[in-house]
Formats: sequence, C-alpha cells, structure tokens
Amino acid sequence: MNKNLIVARYNEDISWVINSAHMLNKIIIFNKGDDLQVDCPNIVVKSLPNIGRESHSYLTFLTEYYDTIQSDELYAF
Repeated sequence: MNKNLIVARYNEDISWVINSAHMLNKIIIFNKGDDLQVDCPNIVVKSLPNIGRESHSYLTFLTEYYDTIQSDELYAF
C-alpha cells in the first residue's frame, strides 16, 4: 500500500516532514508562505496564494488529484 502525506504549510518548520520522507511514498506540501526548496525526490512543493486556511490546501489537493487516487493508497492530511 502506498502511503502519502499532504501538508498545508505557512512558514512553519518542515524538518519533521523531511525526516519522515523515507517512510512515505509521496509527500505533497502546499506552501502558502515564503519560498520553499526541498531536495528530496518524493517531496513535491506546490505554491498557493495565502487565502483560506488549511482546508483550502486540502480541497486543492482533492480537486487536482481526485482522478489519480488509487484504491490501494493511503492519504494522511
């Protein structure tokens, strides 16, 4: 089973995400803060305007990725 993590971020420290990357198949960080560069092959950073709250980031994930979600994947938000 693929384990994936979806993170909503605004200028918080994400070292815990990077440290957990080896346990997960994919991590998507929706970044609403300062530019974020991460050098890890299974982490994707997507910039969003700073509107809404974390639910805006999660809804963005669902609308963009809904058609690619597989039944054998686990997503944690």
